[in-house]
Amino acid sequence: MTMELKKEQVNLRELTYSQTSSVLVDGDIIVPDVKPDIKEILLAEATAVVTGSEIAGERLNVSGHISVHILYVPETDNEFSAKLKSMTAKFDFTDRLECPVQGVASVSAKTEHIEFSVLNSRKLNVKVGVGICAKVYTDKELMLPTGAPDGVNIEMKMKPVSLYNVICDRVYDVLVSESVEVPAAKPEIDEILKVDIRAVRGECETVNHKMVLKGSLCISTLYSSVADGASIQHMEHEIPFTEVLDIEGLDENAVCHVQYEVGEVFYAVRKDDNGEPRMLALEVLLGAHIVASRCMDVEMLEDCYCPFAKTDISRETVRLDELISEGESRMTVKEIIAAEQTQPSVDAVYHMHTKPLISEQFVKDGTMVVRGNLVVFLLYMSGASEIPVQSLVTEFPFEHSLPIGDDCSGEMLTSDVSVLSESFSLNTAGEVEIRCNLEFYTKVTCPYELSVICECEQGEEEAKGCRAPLVLYFVQPGDTLWEIAKRYHTTYGKIMAANGLDHDMIMPGQKLLIPRA
Repeated sequence: MTMELKKEQVNLRELTYSQTSSVLVDGDIIVPDVKPDIKEILLAEATAVVTGSEIAGERLNVSGHISVHILYVPETDNEFSAKLKSMTAKFDFTDRLECPVQGVASVSAKTEHIEFSVLNSRKLNVKVGVGICAKVYTDKELMLPTGAPDGVNIEMKMKPVSLYNVICDRVYDVLVSESVEVPAAKPEIDEILKVDIRAVRGECETVNHKMVLKGSLCISTLYSSVADGASIQHMEHEIPFTEVLDIEGLDENAVCHVQYEVGEVFYAVRKDDNGEPRMLALEVLLGAHIVASRCMDVEMLEDCYCPFAKTDISRETVRLDELISEGESRMTVKEIIAAEQTQPSVDAVYHMHTKPLISEQFVKDGTMVVRGNLVVFLLYMSGASEIPVQSLVTEFPFEHSLPIGDDCSGEMLTSDVSVLSESFSLNTAGEVEIRCNLEFYTKVTCPYELSVICECEQGEEEAKGCRAPLVLYFVQPGDTLWEIAKRYHTTYGKIMAANGLDHDMIMPGQKLLIPRA
């Protein structure tokens, strides 16, 4: 007779595929007709944005674009002309990754390096390395036995199981629109040269399938002003923002991590109420990468048997993920930057921003190690050069370690890093001392196999009378009270009562009286 066990349906979303790839984007940039010729390139930067991803067959097709920003010294004999100029260009990229599984894809991209060469005074070539990180999640429906039918005389062994479930791993678009004003002590804007934006995460709340995102944009703007003798000016602003997102399955018990990536930035100079160009209108498209997960605790029927009849159990093995470690941690990178011997000395710093890139992650001796490089971009002024503004790009290695417990085989590692804050100071030796606070999000999961009861068959022939009313048994290595009771068709509780036990700890060689059920 088949017993209809009580079962609970559990819906899980698990990471089943993770892959990284690199794409080289190669293109030429032509100086617009309204811009002067190039004398020297000061700085070249690029931002990557993923615009689409689709699983087709055993391939994951990724598309996106990079926005390249060039800051250069123009070729001009007019001392009243702007000392710096800028231009932008956009290039598309695609990639095809092998993907042996079907599911929901989560893809992100970051620029890893950029090279440029000036072909002539009106044309330059850029090569941008784009790193792509792709993850695919598969939905799984799991039927867990939780008990026997009511009124059935059966012994049950329950087991607590913690099931790790990824609720969300997705990049949401957040548009922030705002206008900022030039500080009163600064001259009016003639041309915007460079706008750097860093998104700082604030408190995030989760409730009723919604997430409330809070944060701020730290905006650093470099511009030229004809009103002040074609000078180079710098200003900083901070813009707070709040966004409400609908995320199915999200509740206050979920563990959430949010990381912002600045994507497209649109800006325009506007006139203020006095008709002067002292306003900067901004539209910033943020990518809010949200990873939300939850561990669900379930009491599962691990084993069962009938003391008076033969019981046959069929099982299936289910592969699941166990969460080993997940959380956020921080470290501070302190370094000193000095100009190369071939470069002019640093007299004053216009602007600095940093970009952390992870190159390696692994687990060793119960510790997760994340290695990478902190790339530092510096714009500075030097009186030792005919060119008033100079650039310096350098990088420093970093290593971040955090304990996660015992090693496990086949672990799946996830790590992200973002800049919490950055600052600099110029010392008397002309060196720039930098301080960068980094925040890491790390997660380690390990696959494991869970044996789940599918069906339970109970025979009609009773087992009582098959042995003596009382048996003397000597405990063997590896024995448990449950296994002994099951073997002798009795109950766990009767063995404890017959032997005056108040706990289930037994030792090899120990004598036990085994009563009949």
